[in-house]
Amino acid sequence: MDVKDIITCDNDDIEKMGIDSDSFVERILEIDEENGLLEEAEGNYERLSAMYKITTDMWRVFMHNGRIIGYWSCLAVSDELRNELETGTLREKDIHTGNVKTDLRNGVNDVLFDAVCLEKPYQKMKLTGIVMKSMYDTFSALASGGAQFGYIWGSVWSEEGRGFFGKLGATHHADNKYSGEIYRAAFPEFMRRLESLTMSFGL
Repeated sequence: MDVKDIITCDNDDIEKMGIDSDSFVERILEIDEENGLLEEAEGNYERLSAMYKITTDMWRVFMHNGRIIGYWSCLAVSDELRNELETGTLREKDIHTGNVKTDLRNGVNDVLFDAVCLEKPYQKMKLTGIVMKSMYDTFSALASGGAQFGYIWGSVWSEEGRGFFGKLGATHHADNKYSGEIYRAAFPEFMRRLESLTMSFGL
């Protein structure tokens, strides 16, 4: 497998390939399950399907030979979710369609990365640059479209997660009372790091 064969797709690309939303959600859940991410709240098909429909601009998937092999997703949080992040009391069951902002041009948005996940065989490939470039391009496009961002948040459970968000300028903000740790980066620093790292990978 060659890194050059991995392509980044947005929702429009997925639709052009003829992948319907049901098949897409099922594939995402397969990747989550392989990586041991399916807690009760996260693995609910209806919940994920509903979330995807209102946050499609903030998903990117990675494909190899026409097959989804990984993805990342994030969401603009409500005031309630931001408070849970601030106080380290975030619960997965509180992440639902009623707690997500959909109009990114209305005020300043705090964003939570819900997942960054690759199929296990692809985790050994050096895909960090591709993942980071997709994030930089996505947020650049959103900002150009009028969206404003305050902080970028991440809920992490592993050393790999700490390292990844650390590269993006995020620092430990709080231990989560329920699971893992909360990391946070100011948006300008997040973008500066993404741009620098993307350039260092020659992308």
